[in-house]
Amino acid sequence: MNRLKALILLSLVVGFGLACSLWLWHQDQARPPGLEQAALATLATTGESEGPWALREPVVKRVEFRVNWTNLGPERVEGLHIYIGVPSNLPEQEILEFRWSREPDRYLEDRYGQRLADFVFARLEPGETVTLGFTALGKFWRIVYAIEPERVGGLEAVPEEVRSLYTADGPYYRISDPLIAATARQVIDEERNPYLMALRIHDFVARSLSYELDGEWDDAATVLRRGSGSCSEFTFLFIALARAAGLPARYAGGSVYLPRGAFGRTFVDRYNHRWAEVYLPGYGWVPFDPTWDNGGLGRPASREYAGSHGHALIFSRGDIDPDYLGVSYIAAAQVQGQDQGRDGVLIRGEWVVVWSEP
Repeated sequence: MNRLKALILLSLVVGFGLACSLWLWHQDQARPPGLEQAALATLATTGESEGPWALREPVVKRVEFRVNWTNLGPERVEGLHIYIGVPSNLPEQEILEFRWSREPDRYLEDRYGQRLADFVFARLEPGETVTLGFTALGKFWRIVYAIEPERVGGLEAVPEEVRSLYTADGPYYRISDPLIAATARQVIDEERNPYLMALRIHDFVARSLSYELDGEWDDAATVLRRGSGSCSEFTFLFIALARAAGLPARYAGGSVYLPRGAFGRTFVDRYNHRWAEVYLPGYGWVPFDPTWDNGGLGRPASREYAGSHGHALIFSRGDIDPDYLGVSYIAAAQVQGQDQGRDGVLIRGEWVVVWSEP
């Protein structure tokens, strides 16, 4: 746990990096046309991947990611590893070109199969900053799943590997907490269809929290008691309730392109976004975003993003891995043999994602 706390400080001292710029956009701009008003497209195909989803509104964008890591402590840091989630080809994103500002020292995979780039620095002096990043050209779609509840398999059809990884407890979920366990039972009631279970959880989280940025990431039980949270905290609560009910859930995260927030043809994203995904037998991993569907505390939840998400450069999918990204979904740093916040070690990361025309 100490190691995880250390990694949290390393990866999350990013100004207001816990924010969800998407929420601000929802407050200031009209909502996009409801998905329920559009006819579902036929099965979409990207490369060799196909499934029960529709790919809509393709855009081609150049995306630049830059992160600065600074040694704020009084002591030299030695054995610094900086990990960055590597975007890959997915049904909703096709990477056409990709170039690092500096080649990684190695690539690796975390315990959830997420590919990571590892940049190694022998030392970082006090006050010294290193800059890393990449430039990518990609094609991005808005993805919408067409779920037919009667075609969703039961929980007994979940593969054992998925079940063991994505129904496990964790420090940010606390599914054995009496409040989480009781709430999951109340929300699910007698429902046993995995899709309908996920909808119940999505609706509950979306109407039970108000969006609030306080510079911290708290666990699901704390968030539920407080009644507010950031996009990551909405996601933690969703995952906790799903796992407490035996429903496999994980998160995805990255930068979401918001054309209405663009200045001219450039959109600058300093905050990024995290949402949940649920494994539905017969369909696979399906996105659920209670943050975007949140209309305010106590107000009815939208379902516009229950089974869909917008144009996004996804950096990572999976769960918390203290060995690499920790609780971050973009980038993190670890210092071998030294504890963050102790031994004079304090590394701050600040990053930005810029979307522009190709």
